[in-house]
Amino acid sequence: MRKDSKKKDKNFQVKWYHKLLVRYWFIIILVIMIGLFSFDYFFVIQPKLAKTQNGKSLDLKTHQNILNEQQDYLNKLKNLEKESKKIKEDELDKLDYVVAQDADLPKILNKLDALIKQSRLEVSKYGVGWQNGEITMNFSFTGGDYQKVKGFLKRIEKNIRIMDVTSVSFKGVGSSISLTIKSYYLQ
Repeated sequence: MRKDSKKKDKNFQVKWYHKLLVRYWFIIILVIMIGLFSFDYFFVIQPKLAKTQNGKSLDLKTHQNILNEQQDYLNKLKNLEKESKKIKEDELDKLDYVVAQDADLPKILNKLDALIKQSRLEVSKYGVGWQNGEITMNFSFTGGDYQKVKGFLKRIEKNIRIMDVTSVSFKGVGSSISLTIKSYYLQ
C-alpha cells in the first residue's frame, strides 16, 4: 500500500506556485487588470487629455472659436452673394471696364493710343508686361513739353479704367519723357 500512496503522492504533488495561483487567482487577475488600465491611462488617455487643454490640437474651445469664425465668414459671403444678385447687368459691364476680368491688352493699348494722340505726343518706345493681376506699360515720348505731358496725365486720371502712373522722368529739356503706367485685372 505504501507504493500506491507514494505513486499517488508523486502524481498529485503540487508545486508552490500552483497553490498560489489557485488560492489567489482573483487577486492576481485584479492586479493584472489594474496594471493594464494604469498603462492605458498613463500612456494613451493622459497624453490625449493634455492635448484638449490650453489651445492645443484637441482643445474644444479653440475648435469652437474656429467654427464660429468660419460660420460668420459664411454668413457674410451669403449676404454678399445676395447683394451681388441685386446689381444690374449694365453696372457690371461698367465694373468690368474699370477692372477687367483678364489682361485685355488690345483694349488698354487702344485707349492709351487715343489718349496719346489727343495729347499730341509721339511715342518713341514702349514696352508691356503683365503678371499677377497687374499690367505694366513703359512709354518713351519725344517732342513733348510739360503742358502736353500734364494734359496726358489728366486724361489718364479721368479715364474710367484704373491706371496708376508710377514714374515720370524727363531727359533733356522737352526732348525725351518716360512714363511707367500700371493697370489692373482680376485673375
